[in-house]
Amino acid sequence: MNTRPSPRDLALLEDRLTFLASQREALHRHADRIEVIAELPELATVIPLTEIALDPSWPSVTLLPWITGDWDEKLTAAGYERSERMAFLERPVDQPIEVRS
Repeated sequence: MNTRPSPRDLALLEDRLTFLASQREALHRHADRIEVIAELPELATVIPLTEIALDPSWPSVTLLPWITGDWDEKLTAAGYERSERMAFLERPVDQPIEVRS
């Protein structure tokens, strides 16, 4: 089951993908996933966009906040260890940010 991302979330994802495309060897978009290709396995990842089968050859998997399902169980069963989940944090614009020296 997927929740619907907001337009802002999609814009932030596109910004992140633009950064990754410029920093890695390639970025491949598929209907069900995005593959970030890198020479070093620790810099490569797959971002599932739907509930798809896990490929154990993926070096890492990045989960988006709006992708739900049994990913945690599938990844743990396949030997992956949780490091973090991509998250977007919001702060109301009307609250000032204090600058500290």
